[in-house]
Amino acid sequence: MKSMKVKCRVHDEWLTRKDKLGYVISSWATKRNESSVFCAVCLSTFSCEMKGFQAITQHVSTKFHQNNAECKLDSTQLRLIRTHDSAPVSSYSYTEQPIQSSSTSALPISSNVGLRCIKDEAIRAELLWTMKCVWSNYSASSCDGIVNIFKVMFPKGIPDEFSLGKSKFGYYVTEALGPYFRKQLLADASNAYYSLHFDETTNSADFKELQVSIQYWSEHEEKIVFKHLETFFIGKATGDILADNLLNALKNADLPLTKLLMLARDGPNVNKKVQSIINEVVKKKRGTSLLDIGSCNIHIVHNAFRKGLETFGADVGDMVITVNAFFDGWPSRQEAFLDAQIKVNVPQHCFVKHITSRWLTLSTAAKRLQEQWPALEQFFLRDIPKSATPNMKKIVQTAQFKNISNYLKNSFMRAEVAFVIESAAIFERFLLIFQKEEPLIHILFEEVMELTATVLGRVCKPDVLLDLNSVNSHFISSNLLPTNRIKCGDNTEKIILKMKDLDQLHFKTNVRDHFIAAATHLLNKTIIASSATTKHFKCLKPEERKEEKSIRSIIKVARLLPLKISETALSDEWLLLQLDSNLITTSNNSSRIDCYWNNIFNIKNAINECKYPLITKVVKAVLSLSHGSASVERGFSISGQIITPDKVRMKVKTLNAKLNIKSALRAYGGKAELIPITRELLTEAHFAYRKYKSNLEEEKRTAERKEIEKKDIEEEKKRNQLLNEQLVKSQKDIKILEDKYKEAKKNEVSQKNVAEKMIEEANLRLKNAVKKKEFNEIQIAQAMLEGAQTLHKEYKLKEEASAVIKKKIEKRKNNLISSFIEKKQRKD
Repeated sequence: MKSMKVKCRVHDEWLTRKDKLGYVISSWATKRNESSVFCAVCLSTFSCEMKGFQAITQHVSTKFHQNNAECKLDSTQLRLIRTHDSAPVSSYSYTEQPIQSSSTSALPISSNVGLRCIKDEAIRAELLWTMKCVWSNYSASSCDGIVNIFKVMFPKGIPDEFSLGKSKFGYYVTEALGPYFRKQLLADASNAYYSLHFDETTNSADFKELQVSIQYWSEHEEKIVFKHLETFFIGKATGDILADNLLNALKNADLPLTKLLMLARDGPNVNKKVQSIINEVVKKKRGTSLLDIGSCNIHIVHNAFRKGLETFGADVGDMVITVNAFFDGWPSRQEAFLDAQIKVNVPQHCFVKHITSRWLTLSTAAKRLQEQWPALEQFFLRDIPKSATPNMKKIVQTAQFKNISNYLKNSFMRAEVAFVIESAAIFERFLLIFQKEEPLIHILFEEVMELTATVLGRVCKPDVLLDLNSVNSHFISSNLLPTNRIKCGDNTEKIILKMKDLDQLHFKTNVRDHFIAAATHLLNKTIIASSATTKHFKCLKPEERKEEKSIRSIIKVARLLPLKISETALSDEWLLLQLDSNLITTSNNSSRIDCYWNNIFNIKNAINECKYPLITKVVKAVLSLSHGSASVERGFSISGQIITPDKVRMKVKTLNAKLNIKSALRAYGGKAELIPITRELLTEAHFAYRKYKSNLEEEKRTAERKEIEKKDIEEEKKRNQLLNEQLVKSQKDIKILEDKYKEAKKNEVSQKNVAEKMIEEANLRLKNAVKKKEFNEIQIAQAMLEGAQTLHKEYKLKEEASAVIKKKIEKRKNNLISSFIEKKQRKD
């Protein structure tokens, strides 16, 4: 009886295994039927009926399959797949559409199908997560182990090649994403007129951080944008250093100085020097100066309020700081105060911290103080003094308690708090408007005038407000309101009505001084002083377009700009624009002014060309002018979230890359999934590791060069030190020899004189003795002559010894001079 052969069938589980080449079987094999498998690599079908899984193993072992697999299953092999890009092409997708087939195949390809490789899919996923991490300020270490977590979370949704970690995250940021978005930014800004924003502050790393950003009309976003350009870490922040770094930022970005419209700055004198230096450089380049409409009006308004507080209201600032400090870090005091809040039935809120450098934070803190006033009175004036507990008795003795109690007992203090809140509200409206990140140059003059008129209107007669250009005449007594008619604010008025008449007058006198100080600062520092220039920008408002005077205004505005255009042609275009009945004449409050004008820029004439080319050029430049430095201040907040106290060693290159990425993501609302992953970006990512290694090697070579230079400097220092020691020793030796020579010369001269005197005396005695024929005297004279000759010989020997010493001195001096010359030549 013959045995029956068992037929095998193909199991789905087989396709999930890896073959001996390391590929998942399902990547090249599909189940054709119950007993056979189709190989997409070899384009052939083979049966598993007799050998089961062994048939697959044998097929993989064939040379034909292995050669095909090496080519076709490589992770860089392009293949038709469904793309996932859902983002519209805008903002930073300037140079390319999301990856699509560039094949000339006759087969129609759907718009959501493109050519990609497995490696590209993995890199795409890695780039998206890297951008998400940068936007959300995740650390690089958060990427370690993320692959395993994702594969568990999404078993079939993570590409096999996905391998993001701390190191790869780092070089994707610095070598791929950062440079890519910066390149797109510069391509967009290269032909635009722009304003340069800058400011500096001390960051968490204790460096002076200089941030530079630009404001310009983006042709791709079709609106005015504020973009980070470059950040520098500097030591000192002098005018020369700041100006050099600004010029370096423009040079690094290859932005033409000829298209720089203005510097957006705040008021310190060092920034005025920067303005002067940059202005001179620009004048040499194009022959015209930068437009100067003063420093940041937001800072000026802040400071105007501060000037008012210095006159009246400073006690409110001191009180909110003292109250906050009293409770901050004292849970027991907070718990006791909670009881007081419950007793008087006020909201159980904590106090708000007031930051003295931001004067308008005083408003929020004062509102909380006003809200909690009944609870403060209950706690400080009744509960604590009546308490018998030791802790409360100690609190009574503290300076903070005494100060707060005195403020609460002060009959003026509650009214002063109410007044500061209502005064701050006047200034806050202006600040809330001009901290927006959109062009507002067209309303700047009117808003400053309205703010100044509002402040003046609290203390001056209405007729005075008709002319705000005369600073000194506003505050003479005849122009001021009577003291009893000064406007304090509704809530303040209700409080002071309970005071005595004399106290009311005294309080209102303080209020008058407060508003006069604030108004004086506004009149002296804001663009009111340059109203002849700034008032013409309002011609860009939709409702101003049809006014007859708007033609004169747009011509004057064009003269302020470094544009070479025909004024007559511009006037003709503006007249045609006024006659265009299809345009909206009033602005929508929710619509940006650049969006309104973009609709006009896109109007075409009969031959499909821009209908208003000169107006387009002028208006784009005007809207690129800065109304304040809020955007660069906002940049410090963003960098502060990046350089936290635990990341103080971050390199400026990394910071710049992250700021470039955040700047790009902001155009998409921070949604990384909307960023088009272009072929150019994928290419940058492909080569990021190579660039990273190259940069590391360059840094290593630079470090080695610096180390060699450092060693050379140290060796040179040692040589110089040794040479100096030798020089000092030589000088001492020369001094000793010179002293010895002087002594020898002195003895030589003395001995010579003695010898000469002895010879002279011996000759005289010999002559006398010969005359008198006294033989004893003759012998004595001869003995003296012999002694003198001996002395003379000794003198000669000493003279020779002195000459030897002199030669040594000359030799030492020559060596000393040679060493000095050699040292000087080495330094040179």
